[in-house]
Amino acid sequence: MKTQKTVTIFFGLALLLGLLAPVTWGSQRDQATQLTFSQSIQIPDNIVLPPGTYWFAIADSSANRNIVRVFDANWNPISTTLANSTQQLQPSENTQLTFAERPAGQPEVLLKWFYPGDTIGHEFVYSGSEGRALSEQTVDVVTVIADPAPMIPAGSAPSAQY
Repeated sequence: MKTQKTVTIFFGLALLLGLLAPVTWGSQRDQATQLTFSQSIQIPDNIVLPPGTYWFAIADSSANRNIVRVFDANWNPISTTLANSTQQLQPSENTQLTFAERPAGQPEVLLKWFYPGDTIGHEFVYSGSEGRALSEQTVDVVTVIADPAPMIPAGSAPSAQY
């Protein structure tokens, strides 16, 4: 009888932990990341984000893990865009962004975004006249690794300032 009670408690706890696991790993699935920019940044579709705080997240799609959604600080949608997978050799402990640096007076262009701890990231697609203009106006490509984010409660999304 005692063994049966112990086994029942064990399986009950295992079931409870199995139900809680998706909640604790939720931010890893959607890669929600809060980014604060000190200057204007361009993203695909000729959208320029003025200095401020934004959320970048992966759309909940089992078919394509490279649909990037951009929101303002209050989670109001700004853009949904396709990206290509890109890879780096070593994962970074912090958010990593790659920008195309452009001449003075023009916003830097966001090219790549890597979620902390991942070697697979998202390369933004600039096509047509936007892509041609970007290739002609790019001065340099700069990779920025975020300063470590301040202590965030467990289960919270990463936050970084650039």
